[in-house]
Amino acid sequence: KDIPDTISQAHGAAARATQFFHQGEVIKEPLVAEVDHEVCSGCRLCEAVCAFEALRFDPRRRSMSVLEAACKGCGACAAACPSGAIALRHYRFEQMLPWAEGMLGG
Repeated sequence: KDIPDTISQAHGAAARATQFFHQGEVIKEPLVAEVDHEVCSGCRLCEAVCAFEALRFDPRRRSMSVLEAACKGCGACAAACPSGAIALRHYRFEQMLPWAEGMLGG
């Protein structure tokens, strides 16, 4: 990226971050990703696929952490995780499989 693009992206991120302060409250999504730190290898693949920039590498734990206020619960990170360390809170793979099969017509 060039400098103007970087500055523009930073302004956008700052604007998104400050919108929470103006609302007076933060509405959290009921579905957010959770990381099993015992299983996470820290490969950062989930970070690469997250459209909401809701995952960060935690060097202290040597695994990924979820920024719950940014997570929209889409599940892209869970689908991309090669070690199966990420799941959506209150949902597990076994519960989602029949739903996904139904959506795909299988």
